[in-house]
Amino acid sequence: MSDQELSNVQHWFKTVLVGHGHLPEKMARAEAMWNLRAEELIKGDERVSKETRMGIYTTGYMLRLLECMQADLPSLYTFWGESLFDLFGRAYLLQHPSQSHSLFDLTAEYADFLDRTRPPAEAIEAGNTIEYDIPAELVRMERARLAAILSKGTEGETRVSDLGFFSFFSGEKTVLQAHPALQLLVQKMPLIELYRQLMLDQELTIPDYKTTYLAATRLHFKIQFFELTDWQYALLHFLQENNSEVDLNEAIHHAANESQREKADLLSEVCLWLPNAVEMGLVR
Repeated sequence: MSDQELSNVQHWFKTVLVGHGHLPEKMARAEAMWNLRAEELIKGDERVSKETRMGIYTTGYMLRLLECMQADLPSLYTFWGESLFDLFGRAYLLQHPSQSHSLFDLTAEYADFLDRTRPPAEAIEAGNTIEYDIPAELVRMERARLAAILSKGTEGETRVSDLGFFSFFSGEKTVLQAHPALQLLVQKMPLIELYRQLMLDQELTIPDYKTTYLAATRLHFKIQFFELTDWQYALLHFLQENNSEVDLNEAIHHAANESQREKADLLSEVCLWLPNAVEMGLVR
């Protein structure tokens, strides 16, 4: 077999393994794309047909991906249970087959998929709407955790929380950076307590709707979640967007505008909070 023929066989197999749809349509698509017939590549007999043999591979591959999703989204797995988790996971993977060598990318579109496939509000019994919104928000929270894990951390660096922030009032320039592992989210409800209950297998307390600003970061190899105020989120988001050292005065000006606060009123709050923000692994 030539290198080109081998390459075509590999692409045929990949098309069947990770393509959209169910097995018969994937095999038909692979045959049309690579001009290769299943009969030429898969050995079947009276006991096990070629479709069954290929199905073993594709089913096994699907199960491995579901296991990867379960490992990456443990809170959602606990919230739903295995049956419901696998049901939605299979539906997602059929529509969004893996296209990346990184498993982190596997669930990149899952939260939006869950938002699109949730029942319309008018079809949900009054008072139960939030339980249909929690799954997508848990996915976003878990992906923030994973992103923080994969980010470049500051382990081994010396953290200085007393950075002289109050010298800002004397006119001295103070510069800040967002922590490299910092991940920011705006969520429909507060989920830190529910997340903790899910991880500890405790009785669940379903929260109420409330716009919540959330930060995930890594400190000493440990992932932590923090709720933020609107101005704290605005300031941290501004630091992230600039992706470099930012003048504290400029950051406070932006946070004041975004939170509709008077800059003069915000100054003391910011300077009191920033040493804690350093200790929490939010800024440096």
